[in-house]
Amino acid sequence: MAIRFTVSEWIKASPREVFGVCSDIERCGEWMNGLIRVEMLTDSGFEVGARWREVRKMYGKEAAEEFELKSCDPPGTFLIYVDGSKGSTGKGEYFFDHSLTDENGGTLFKVDAVIDKMGLMGMIFGPFLARVFKKAMEKDFRAMKEYIESQSA
Repeated sequence: MAIRFTVSEWIKASPREVFGVCSDIERCGEWMNGLIRVEMLTDSGFEVGARWREVRKMYGKEAAEEFELKSCDPPGTFLIYVDGSKGSTGKGEYFFDHSLTDENGGTLFKVDAVIDKMGLMGMIFGPFLARVFKKAMEKDFRAMKEYIESQSA
């Protein structure tokens, strides 16, 4: 059973500015909460096929996940995939479909998330996991919003 949720934030900046921050993987530590380090696994920049590992502090421990950019149409959309078997979770597939829409003099930044193949853990703890992931993403969105808007001020 797939876990689905959506996170969105309105940011007082253009889609191009927001995309610029999202796509600068090596600098996301300037705004991302709990990030310990980012390890680039490819030299391609933010292009389809780019892969990187994020190591974060979560619940007092280091947790790492490997990300891959599956599609990208700047500055409007991009899709990030995480193969959970390569990270701390040890299972699952995670799809984060990002969209940036010019709205009311700013950008509506939205992610539709799908987490699948979590096995028995997903079936039992699915609603709890959805809340945990959504809360973490909302925290990241707020931090990114504050960062971008402070850069524009």
